[in-house]
This record gives sequence, C-alpha cells and structure tokens, in this order.
Amino acid sequence: MYQTLYLIEYGIPIRRSENECVVKYQTRLCARKISSLPFHFFAWLYFDRYGQSWLIDTGCTASIARAFGKVVDTAIPELLAINFDLHAAEIDHVILTHLHYDHAGNINPFKRAHFYVQEVEWSYLNSPTLGAYNGDEFYVESTRRNLNQLADTKRLNLLNGSAQLSDDVSVILLSGHSPGLQGVRINLPHSTAVLASDAAHLLKNLETRRPFPKSFDIRKGVESINTLRLLESEGETIIPGHGLPSKLPHGAHHVQATSLFKT
Repeated sequence: MYQTLYLIEYGIPIRRSENECVVKYQTRLCARKISSLPFHFFAWLYFDRYGQSWLIDTGCTASIARAFGKVVDTAIPELLAINFDLHAAEIDHVILTHLHYDHAGNINPFKRAHFYVQEVEWSYLNSPTLGAYNGDEFYVESTRRNLNQLADTKRLNLLNGSAQLSDDVSVILLSGHSPGLQGVRINLPHSTAVLASDAAHLLKNLETRRPFPKSFDIRKGVESINTLRLLESEGETIIPGHGLPSKLPHGAHHVQATSLFKT
C-alpha cells in the first residue's frame, strides 16, 4: 500500500458541454458542433513511503452537493471506510487544493489531520471582496467557518507558494481558477504524478491551452496550464481535477464508487 495513489470518485458523473468547460472554445468563425464531456468528482488518497496518509481534497457533503444541483450519496469519509477500512479521524494530512465547495466542503470529519492551504486562498475566503468575481459562487460559508475554527489550532498550515511537504509530496502554486489554487506533485516509485486539480479541469483544457471559463483570473489560468504542459513534456503525468488522464501512472488506481450511489 505504501507509495500508492488512489483517485476516489465520490459523486455521480455528469456531462458538460465544451463551452462550459473551456473558455471561448467556440467562436463566430467556428461553427463545429460542440460535444459534451464527462465531468467527474474526485478526491485523492496517497500513502507515502512511511505509511503516512495524505488526502488531497475532502469533497463535499450531500447537502452542499444538492445546493449546487449535484448528487453525492456517499461522501469521502464513508468511501474511505468502505474501500480502505480507514476512518476519517485516522487521516494524517489533508491538502486542500483550493476552497471551492466540491474540494473543501467536508472538513470536520478529519479530526487529527494537519491541513495545508495556500495563505492567499485562505485570505481570499475571508476577504470583503469575496463574491465579486467570476467563480466566487463556488465558495460556501461552512468552509469558511470550519477553516477559521481550524486556524485556532496548530493543525492549519498556511503556505506561501510552492513547497515541499515530505519526501514524496510537494505543492505547486497554479493560481487562476482561484487565487491560491495549488497542484500536488507526488513521487511514485517509477513516475511523478501531478494532481492539477482545477488548474485543468479536463484534458481538453490542457490540449487547447484554455482554462475553465469560471475563473478568478483567466490570464493566470493560462500561465498555470502552460506550467502543467511543461511538466508533462518533462515526463510527469498530469491528472486533471474532474477528468481521467490519458493513462494512469504506475502506482495509481481509480476507485470507482458509482455502484454505491443511488440512481
């Protein structure tokens, strides 16, 4: 189990048009039919070489999902118990790639974990300007409240840019979709996986060099995609935030939990 990465699918997949997923993909000069794309909901679990558990993003609760028109009948804590016999309170580390509802909407069950968040993202969550920018509707009050309570403990680690968190795990600042989005680089035995989170929702964002339309800063989003493409050219495997990579690296597994969901 050591040095193994799991992509845990926690919500009912949906389909979205390319226009919804890729900024300015269709123009007046382009009359091609815009297809729909599969859109998944993931968290990621990694066991490092020392047996420490790293959860990347917490997903959200069923009630928060319903508020956004999504279906989550089995949340991440239950999936950890079902698939890994692992209780949420046993998780050692939680990296929140950013603080949108589907990535940081279920913080409370992880009672002993150390959390890692970019300081600029945490500050923006508490900013009086929150709500004024495209995509700000993805932040929810419960995440702000729960993180601020966590800030009173020694378990919240605020990061300033890219950082090495362990021998196997590092984060890289990939702002654009949100002010302080961070990707996660994981050194597997024979490869490096980069969890792009919503710096690249889907492979289509990487292919077209165009980020998700609802983004805090489109220009920075393009820069982050270029960073991901450079890492990919150097042999690292990019795993999108809401889609599957073209292939999973050795040491990574996709845990499909859709059989647990009501249809």
